[in-house]
Amino acid sequence: MRHWSYHYLASLGLAVASAIMAAAVFRFKTQEGGLSRLAGATKNYLSCVLECLLEIGQHSEEAEASEHSAYRQILSIRAVHLMALFILIYVGYVSCENSSDLS
Repeated sequence: MRHWSYHYLASLGLAVASAIMAAAVFRFKTQEGGLSRLAGATKNYLSCVLECLLEIGQHSEEAEASEHSAYRQILSIRAVHLMALFILIYVGYVSCENSSDLS
């Protein structure tokens, strides 16, 4: 490979393009800044999040305030457990296949 340094330049180009796109999408807003601006007017965090979603064009059909944490809500979904089981079996299978190729 004569021009191995071009790999670094390609990686740098992708990183710069990603940074420019992120800056264009988020308009240099921080997560805390966007929510604190809304939280100043209304002290309810859920309403702040809903206003942020409406600001970017997403509409919430049904906003339900729950007393449980976000992790508890996510882990109560059956699909999450099925996906975790699939990943566990798949990674185990691929690991066994690759280890048998080595011997």
